[in-house]
Amino acid sequence: MRKSCYKYTPPCEKISVAVLTELEQVQIRISNSGVEIPTEELPLIFDKFYRVRNGDRWKQGETGLGLALVKNLVKYLKGSIQVESRAMQTCFTINLPLNSAAYLKLC
Repeated sequence: MRKSCYKYTPPCEKISVAVLTELEQVQIRISNSGVEIPTEELPLIFDKFYRVRNGDRWKQGETGLGLALVKNLVKYLKGSIQVESRAMQTCFTINLPLNSAAYLKLC
């Protein structure tokens, strides 16, 4: 059985993570190949319980809360999150300020 963290990446495709830092922010980019989210569904994927139609090939039946939780955490940290999906590649970009007081509240 496939691990759930890989469930949206088909066999032989890749997940990549890149982290870039600047003086006042950090950018995290997570990409996976072999998957494309339909353009009309991109504005909805951060909604609680939303699931991309035909997106769960392995029928694991999860709740659709993961991206909603990520969006709320990024917002709490005074950051932003964007998603792009085209040419069988999906990329999430998270920008976080390095000087946010919200980090201290998490500890």
